[in-house]
Amino acid sequence: MSWSEGYVSDVDYTQNYYRELCPEMTRLALLHRGLGSAPLDRPRYLELGFGQGVSLNVHAAAGGGEYYGTDFSPSHTLRAQAMAEASGASVTLFDSSFAELLDADLPPMDAIVMHGVWSWISSENRAIIVRVLRKLLRPGGVVHLSYNVLPGWSQMLPIQKLLRLHSERAGSMGTSSVQRLQGAVDFLHALDGAGARYFRNNPIAQKRLASMKDKDPRYLAHEFLNEHWMAPTFAEVAEQLAGAKLTYAASAELSEHFDGLHLTPESQAALRSIPDLWLRETTRDFLVGQQFRRDLFVLGSLRLSPSELQERSGALRFVLTTEPSAVTLEVKGALGAAKLQDAVYRPVLDALAEGGVVAHSVRQLHDRVSKAGITAVQVLEALLLLTAKGDALPVQPDEIRDGARSRTTRLNRHLLGTAKHSGDVTHLASPLTGGGVVVSRIEQLFLLARSSERAAPTEWAKYAWGVLSEQGKRLLRDGKRLDDPDDNLREMERQATEFAEKRLPVLRALDVAED
Repeated sequence: MSWSEGYVSDVDYTQNYYRELCPEMTRLALLHRGLGSAPLDRPRYLELGFGQGVSLNVHAAAGGGEYYGTDFSPSHTLRAQAMAEASGASVTLFDSSFAELLDADLPPMDAIVMHGVWSWISSENRAIIVRVLRKLLRPGGVVHLSYNVLPGWSQMLPIQKLLRLHSERAGSMGTSSVQRLQGAVDFLHALDGAGARYFRNNPIAQKRLASMKDKDPRYLAHEFLNEHWMAPTFAEVAEQLAGAKLTYAASAELSEHFDGLHLTPESQAALRSIPDLWLRETTRDFLVGQQFRRDLFVLGSLRLSPSELQERSGALRFVLTTEPSAVTLEVKGALGAAKLQDAVYRPVLDALAEGGVVAHSVRQLHDRVSKAGITAVQVLEALLLLTAKGDALPVQPDEIRDGARSRTTRLNRHLLGTAKHSGDVTHLASPLTGGGVVVSRIEQLFLLARSSERAAPTEWAKYAWGVLSEQGKRLLRDGKRLDDPDDNLREMERQATEFAEKRLPVLRALDVAED
């Protein structure tokens, strides 16, 4: 067996950011379930399989504490190390296997996180991870584990097997995993076009095959071509993690905390009748057709008393991250789009927007809206759903923000430099929130132009269009490609003006854009 142990190693993973791995988001999810945890404001934090290291480095720069990570790919580790050196954050990186990590001299961890890794590695490595968790996680510590799950993946299991078989048996020798994957996808599209009964009988699989054309081929290669790819049930995962004394605490995906978005009243009643946790969560996945879980497991936990919960919840602070007029009162769940209650959300949004983009505590917000008959619980739940939608974020303590500001400035300058060459990184670090904020490539180019003393939006637009045009890129307007250079420049100027008026004030308040 090679050092990659059947894992795709010839193609680097994507440079994505995963906000559910942010300690502040974890703390929020646990608190909403009434649980205390190990300190997550300055955690000892370990990421297993950090990919290109974007999430790990954003959290290390924007938060407090000590951060560690391992990824088996040396090229991943090199890229992550460059980010760590740019920010100057406390980040220790390894290109070790999970087995080698067992022998490393590491301190007890408050948080150990993994994104997707569990689904792509061998059963032997999953067993080793359980040993790592048992060795390194301190009592009260939390584990974030996201993974493909049944039954949502059931219709894709035969497709994964056929994609991998075609890649191995029909892929050209010497070609990359991405090239072999694309050939395999074309093969399956041909089967679909030829009337393959499997796709006719399984329209969800047919739809997901069609959606592959819009996904990053690097992600698809890592998702579908690993030798040990698997999709378990929740109960099977929980049973394995029980070997490290871990118990399920909450979903890291905040919208999953609101059953009304995903379950009919009849389904909710059926779940309430199931006392066993493993059976209840596995049944819930069947009721919603769950494809991917983002779970938080804990090594012991303290359930907060009602007064403790009220005190901690009231002290939570949030900031609006979307321009108020752009916030829609609609949220998507497994049941489709749901309208949010205008009588609750409008007053909360108005209170949250008071004074501009500044932090407000739940207690402060409740004081402002209580005259409208809105309870503190309703305020908190509104903030949670606004956070789930991406319109708000929790705020970390001021002293941590102040200590992180210089690190995020350095990291963001480094990441902005990469925007000249690609749009792979779509987030910058905010010391206010302790995590990442979505900033598109064009917005990053505007910020880059602004940092080089180009004062006016028209100058930002000229710079951004110059970068993109040299790379053969063109803009879209109303879904249509613009081919004329003058049309592209006018559209870029329009976007730059809108960015200056609406988006830039938000990014400055989040300490993402420099003054």
